Amino acid sequence: MTRQRRKPASGIPGPTAISIKDLVQKFERGAKDPWHLAIVQRSSVWDSRRVARLLDSMLHRYPIGTLICCRTAQPSSVLEFGSGGRTARLSGKGEQLLDGQQRVLAMLSLFAPNLLDGAEGVTEFFVDLSVDSPEVKDAKDDKRLWRLIAWKGARGDSETKEFDANRGYFLSIKRLGDALRQGPDLRKGKSQKLTRTDVEKLPVTKLETLLRQIDVSFQGIREGEHKHAQDRLCALLDCWHTPWIPVQTVELQSPEDVLHVFTRLNMEGVPTTEADIFFAGVKTIWPDAERCLADFCDKVKVYQDRRMDALRLITRLAFKAILKQDMPRLEISRLQRANQAPLIDEMKRLCTRNANEMYRAIELSDELIKLNHRSDGWLRFVDSHLFDHVFAWAMTHLHPVSSDDAQLTGAYLFFGTAARLWPVFEDQFTVLAFAAACNTTQAVFPAEEILMKLREAFPTLRRRRTEVLLPSGENGATNRTQQRTIVNARGRLYLSLAQHLSRSDLGKIDWDHIYAQNLRHRLKWYGEEGNTRLTFHPDAGLIFRTGNLAAIDRSLNRSLMDSPPPDKLAKLSEQPQRGTGRRRLFITDSEEQMLKAAWEALQTQDGSRQGTTEAIRHLEAVISGRELRLWANAERVFPAGKEFWSALSGRSGDSADAGSAPSDHIVE
Repeated sequence: MTRQRRKPASGIPGPTAISIKDLVQKFERGAKDPWHLAIVQRSSVWDSRRVARLLDSMLHRYPIGTLICCRTAQPSSVLEFGSGGRTARLSGKGEQLLDGQQRVLAMLSLFAPNLLDGAEGVTEFFVDLSVDSPEVKDAKDDKRLWRLIAWKGARGDSETKEFDANRGYFLSIKRLGDALRQGPDLRKGKSQKLTRTDVEKLPVTKLETLLRQIDVSFQGIREGEHKHAQDRLCALLDCWHTPWIPVQTVELQSPEDVLHVFTRLNMEGVPTTEADIFFAGVKTIWPDAERCLADFCDKVKVYQDRRMDALRLITRLAFKAILKQDMPRLEISRLQRANQAPLIDEMKRLCTRNANEMYRAIELSDELIKLNHRSDGWLRFVDSHLFDHVFAWAMTHLHPVSSDDAQLTGAYLFFGTAARLWPVFEDQFTVLAFAAACNTTQAVFPAEEILMKLREAFPTLRRRRTEVLLPSGENGATNRTQQRTIVNARGRLYLSLAQHLSRSDLGKIDWDHIYAQNLRHRLKWYGEEGNTRLTFHPDAGLIFRTGNLAAIDRSLNRSLMDSPPPDKLAKLSEQPQRGTGRRRLFITDSEEQMLKAAWEALQTQDGSRQGTTEAIRHLEAVISGRELRLWANAERVFPAGKEFWSALSGRSGDSADAGSAPSDHIVE
């Protein structure tokens, strides 16, 4: 970054404290002393579980850390919320939130979601006021916490199993925030400031009346839990009224100082990555970078929800064009002052809507989405670094992208992910692949050249203690066990292709077992020798393999829960319109019959050797056969897959009959 003599910060005052009420007022339209987001801030990355944990900390009156703000003597770019999302503008006034954005956005989404862009899609959170407070010793142990806190997504789907049945005991935090912000007439027609003092005086009946005025869906407090309800409501009111959030404000000289402080605050923290710091540096020089990159991702649809991957692609292409170098990892140290201007100019050009490179990226993206009957869910499970290679090839060559190009690049993306090329070889692989993709003189994507160079660099296809997965043995003969190993290593990749999942489907499904995991106890026996106690059959773990996994409509799956396979399959067959019918599960009639036979064999429930062994035999046939059909299906969708495996192994004809399957397992 730019090196110049900087003035020291003009004093570091001690922190002050604000309430959530103060925080909300700073983000309201027309605020007297508004807060803006510093331009270096990344997008919101907290999911609903993180927001729920913050709410739990508030209920327990735990500290949530200091917010750090700054003012700059020189005008600097900031981010503002608006109808078009986060927009950058030059500002010489007001405080910038430099550290603590995720916590601030979480508190706004709890109490005042309408202040955030796209408020109609914001998740609503609820607290059960009268359930016993669970003791959660481990921050990652969520299961007990969800008895206390629940949430509903924008589509109305509840994210905790018992919420809908117990909604009447839960108070909406959003509606509480509305009541606190609007100052409603809560008692006897008089405007009432809702505080701890008011609540502590109320008997249970009046407290319930007050809560129903705040949230019309609230029904009552559990018997004997009046004190719990009072304490929780008081905790929320304290958070709203009482200044308890520490804020430290520092005076800085320039936008560069903002970046330096942001870097020092975040480089030691795990959640902020080197790529986040690099993007902060880019935005310091190019304030509109976030919007332009978002526009690129909207146009090149395979990069939707992959913004940092798109940034890496654009950066690598810019480095290649300007410096004749590659940068497989986004590192702030590589953004040197002498090269900043030409690099940023090239990144801007690549993101321009009318750039030839953008057109070709859009063409390849659209063609990839058309593969597999426009069921593009499999692209979400592709190793993101492989996208660098195929899009670098498309964007650096002049000819239009065709459906044949999509077939070849699709096979490279799919089988390169299945073989684990990036996890095994990492930067060494992606550097040679990126160079081959950009420098090739061929009119087609140079998949064979890339794999040949990889074998030259790693003749054994091993690195350290890891190795690529191949579908054949040392003699080149097809090995069905290794095929199943590959399918199991990338189960969701293969299943999303076979089940014809779209990207939108992925937000509506559960990945669950056909033979339910919680029915594993039925696979116990007394062993070959007739032991005195029941133990798991040695092969009981086969139910955790990909052959027993499927994508199932979320709401339907949760209604089925741990149903036996015959009941589950029958119910799914009745729901073809939900996109989860039996055929969509990639199950044949013979496999369905074997699952039923396995369940019938287990009905003796006495751990007999014969019944358990017969059930395991049926389950093994279904699961192994389905895994082989998943393999064959992928090679049917991507005929170039056989050439891929041959080029990777260096043996012609490798996987020549890999797509064959027993007659009972014909590809659907």
